Amino acid sequence: MCAGALVVAGSWAKPAVKQSPLIHLEQIDHYNSIVTTGVDMHPDDNPTIEFDRLFFPEIIPAARVRNSAGTLRLKWSNQTVTPFVGYAKVHEARYRYLKKVPNGQHYNVDVPVTSNSTPVPVTIAPSGESGLIEIPLGNLPNFVVDGELQVRIELRGNIGSQLPGEPDSLAWGNKNIWSEFGTVYLTAQQPADIQEKPWIEVLEQACWFAQEMISEADVRREVTKGIFFETLVYDPGPVSFISVNGDGSLEVNLKNYFDPETKTMDCRGGAGLTTVMCESLGFPTTVRYLMGQYNPAEPQYSPHIKTNPICPAGDDPSIQSNYDSTLFSYHCVAESNNTTFDSVAAQWFDTAGGPWRNPIWGWNTASYAQSGTYGLITWPFPYPFSSLNLVSDVVGVS
Repeated sequence: MCAGALVVAGSWAKPAVKQSPLIHLEQIDHYNSIVTTGVDMHPDDNPTIEFDRLFFPEIIPAARVRNSAGTLRLKWSNQTVTPFVGYAKVHEARYRYLKKVPNGQHYNVDVPVTSNSTPVPVTIAPSGESGLIEIPLGNLPNFVVDGELQVRIELRGNIGSQLPGEPDSLAWGNKNIWSEFGTVYLTAQQPADIQEKPWIEVLEQACWFAQEMISEADVRREVTKGIFFETLVYDPGPVSFISVNGDGSLEVNLKNYFDPETKTMDCRGGAGLTTVMCESLGFPTTVRYLMGQYNPAEPQYSPHIKTNPICPAGDDPSIQSNYDSTLFSYHCVAESNNTTFDSVAAQWFDTAGGPWRNPIWGWNTASYAQSGTYGLITWPFPYPFSSLNLVSDVVGVS
């Protein structure tokens, strides 16, 4: 059996909306955003209105494809007995994200978002609500990332506080203060397959791993590395968030994975998570089992697979002593377009015999993971896989 690994699910805090005593912001709609779900809602969708003051006090994260418009639709309410007549005016917009750096000294980066300063008319009946007021914003960053959409916006009219020299009363917001409109996850492409409606918890991890990536190759590499290097330690115990169907296909129990406890994870868990995260960012992915068969030349190992020396997730792949050959009855990896992504086992050499010292991404499936061309000098000659005879998709999440 493949060994297992321990990972810790992520968590996050969501911002609450600050309110005015006279005019309340009732709703925030990230217009034309991607339909999502998550731990609290699956199998149902998250609300299409990301914030509704009457029903939930926090802003639900939104998701968009990179380089798409950040258009907002906002609704205000009037707490007075006087009709409100005024306008909403945007002074500046930005997308703020926490840039990760290897030494852990992460820092905020602000990306300007084009905005239109033309006032948008707003009328609100006494003790009533406005319609959804569309606030046009330009395109968000052109790469995978998660961050906050922030806008310097104010609602002015005949109700609110009026300072000397100002033509209209300030009813809501402030041109000198950045108002937060929630987290917006940016994917590389439209989410695919089992993450066609991506889980916001999956997007949080996938966008962090693949931060600032654009191309499919770069996204898949960073997701694979992210899972490998965030895994804490191998453990051959049972998989706590993967179930295997009768036909060999997998189901990833994301609700189980994202609960606060640490999880056991074997190669099926790694392949399942790699698939789920890549598909949440827009790239369809397959799970492939690598199966051993009886080899009369090596009866002592058959039908198991004797591996090249590998370093398990949780250990440092730059240290040669962390590598060892082992026997697998099978191994499970993620695959796309005949290339393999292994997020739980690192190789010391690449397929040409050059230095690698990383988990596997983008290797040709036919030569993964044993080949006579590795150029091994200090270790025994590798044993070839006798077959790659079972392929199955991840068929579901729960």
